[in-house]
Amino acid sequence: MNQKYQLDREYSIAEIIQCNLRRWWLALICAVVCAVVLGGYKYKSLEPYLEQNIYENVRQVVATLYVQTYSDESSTERANNLIRIAESNRTFEKVKEKLGCDIDYKTYQALFRMAQEETGDIVLLYLQYPIDTGDFSIAEEEDAIVFAQAVVDATAESATELNGQECFSVIDAPYASQENKKVENYFISEDDFNRGVMKGLVAGFLLGIIAEVALYSFWLVLYRKPKSAEEVCQILDVPVIDDVKTRKVSEEEVYKKVSLFLRKHMKERTNGCMRINCIPIGTVRRDAALKLAFSCANEQKKTLFIDLAIDAEGKDAKNSISQYILGESGEPVPSALNGYLDTICRDTAEEKNFDVVMHEKFAAYLNEMSEKYDYIVINSPNAGASADAYAASRLCNSSFVVCTRSGVDNEMLCRLKNTADAQEITIEGVLVYEG
Repeated sequence: MNQKYQLDREYSIAEIIQCNLRRWWLALICAVVCAVVLGGYKYKSLEPYLEQNIYENVRQVVATLYVQTYSDESSTERANNLIRIAESNRTFEKVKEKLGCDIDYKTYQALFRMAQEETGDIVLLYLQYPIDTGDFSIAEEEDAIVFAQAVVDATAESATELNGQECFSVIDAPYASQENKKVENYFISEDDFNRGVMKGLVAGFLLGIIAEVALYSFWLVLYRKPKSAEEVCQILDVPVIDDVKTRKVSEEEVYKKVSLFLRKHMKERTNGCMRINCIPIGTVRRDAALKLAFSCANEQKKTLFIDLAIDAEGKDAKNSISQYILGESGEPVPSALNGYLDTICRDTAEEKNFDVVMHEKFAAYLNEMSEKYDYIVINSPNAGASADAYAASRLCNSSFVVCTRSGVDNEMLCRLKNTADAQEITIEGVLVYEG
């Protein structure tokens, strides 16, 4: 027999596009979020420049000097000569001597600034603080005044030595002041501001859509989650019994559909009893087989529910089939759930790694129970983790798969399909939950 073996299913570009279009609401959410973030960023960054000037508070020491007529030169030339004298190396040495500090000449020149006023005979000395050049620092107002006074005194001495007379008089001795200084003269109009914010909103909206499409497409390609019940149907090559939206339908009605479907597609009955195996795959609801058993019992048909799940609930010493199969106890006594539904469970702790479902005694037990019950519903372990699900199907005349789209990927479904085909197990249908 020539069978096609596959472990995955590639998505075409068209399928990815269609899936993204179905998730338009997710793209809209991402677009709005990114638009708010980028638009808000543009608003915050541009709002300070909206027809405003930027200022900073400057702390400084100021001294005012009046330049005397110590030569025939113009007032501008006399003021410039005085500034050059203050910045000269001669004055620098005198300042070092007065303060007893050890700074280099370039640092000295960078500490203060002298400027001529428009009147021509007035020169102002500015020293901003706090300042730290690494080797020398001025942190407090008192230190700044002392340094500025030393510069004024040293300049006076140097000028007198060079010109033979006093060259300036002090109008204002060094004093501390604060000034709101304009540090930025940049502003934008309200129209430019609105255009900038709108560009941020549009860019964020488009970026959100692109990011959602890229990330969702990557997630699809990487994990290959089934996008719909139709895709589950295509991979398993069986009909979909129902696509269950858990918040919109009655599960009691769902399992009535399952019962009707399996009765229609079942293989030949064994002693008039219908044996049904529920094969869960992936992360799935554990009570699917039990709900089907209740649905069968509601038809007033004697039903036996056999829970073979690895961590089955409701087990006790009397209704455990494990010890009976291994010959350590007598036939298990089913527990009655209602007048038409009985249940037995397995106890994996008692099995000691022996195969119970594949044991011939288990098959004989099913044949014996088939004479007493109208339905036998088996809840198999997860087919992705245990071969018992396939062993139980070989003993039944009807099997169906139950899964959730969010709890299974394409590789799990492909493995289930491949194994069932190799074991010649017929799966009648699949019950798909939304998530």
